[in-house]
Amino acid sequence: MTLRVRLLASGAGDPGGSQYATTFLVNGVLAVDAGSLGYCSDLAVQRGVRDVVVTHSHADHVASLPVFLENVGRPEGPPVTVWATAPVLESLRGDVFNGRVWPDLERLFEGRLVRFRTLEPEQPVTLGELTVTPVDVDHCVPTSGVFVSDGGSTVLIASDTGDTERIWELANRRGDVAGLFLESSLPDARAELAEVSGHLTPAVFARQLAKLDTLPRTYAVHIKPAFRETVLAELAALEVPGLEVAVPDEEYRFP
Repeated sequence: MTLRVRLLASGAGDPGGSQYATTFLVNGVLAVDAGSLGYCSDLAVQRGVRDVVVTHSHADHVASLPVFLENVGRPEGPPVTVWATAPVLESLRGDVFNGRVWPDLERLFEGRLVRFRTLEPEQPVTLGELTVTPVDVDHCVPTSGVFVSDGGSTVLIASDTGDTERIWELANRRGDVAGLFLESSLPDARAELAEVSGHLTPAVFARQLAKLDTLPRTYAVHIKPAFRETVLAELAALEVPGLEVAVPDEEYRFP
């Protein structure tokens, strides 16, 4: 089986490839985050997704989740399942599906349209042919990176994080990570802001890669549009072998 990972475009018709919001689509059935999922212009793509893993509660990762559920949900079921750790589920229920920002779909449809399920850190869950394992990372709100495996290959979607440790320890222990999607949000000149907000600059991005025993195929993501050209230049200057900047809507296959 081949793992297929696609970083969904944040909006239609952006020739520059900027990323304003985050959704990774895995094998067409699993979405990691829902920043742009509900705005994907191909409804058939949205309808193929039955499980959504939300790594954290920030708007660029959850903004289109309500719209996605409205687009694909059917009261007669089967429901879409939204997975997240307990703090993230608490935020989704209290800050998004609260009857003010969006209706409480879980309660209104009694679990027939959407159901929320809790992820436990470092405990794998099987979603069809895929296994997802969340690991806490160091962001400014509770956040999980996720290992996604098909039993043969694994990709690591690290989500938003600053300088962190545990996820690299587990990646080294696994030894099967074929692909890594790692943020590089801000330029090195904004290192103080990156540290406070729990993000990486290119210099600290390189520091994370140095913690890996073996470097997988690595893709830089989550580059803030306001700093994109500077960050791209600083990433290129690192001269990391094989490093690419992920292109929205391009499909990456592993192995």
